[in-house]
Amino acid sequence: MYWRGAMVLHKIRRTVGDDAFRALLRGWAERHRHGNADTGDFTAYVEESAPDKDFAGIWEEWLYGRGRPERP
Repeated sequence: MYWRGAMVLHKIRRTVGDDAFRALLRGWAERHRHGNADTGDFTAYVEESAPDKDFAGIWEEWLYGRGRPERP
């Protein structure tokens, strides 16, 4: 079973908090409603939506890293 994508979302939620996470997902869906997006678009949007948070470790470990990170 592929669970990395779900864990990325979980890590983002834990980083920004529940309310900000829900707003982030709503904004993402609204922005890309009639278009295409890729991973780079998503990571840029997350960073733009929460500029005071550092997501580099999440991207490194969960999106672009090799191996199996430990579950949070």
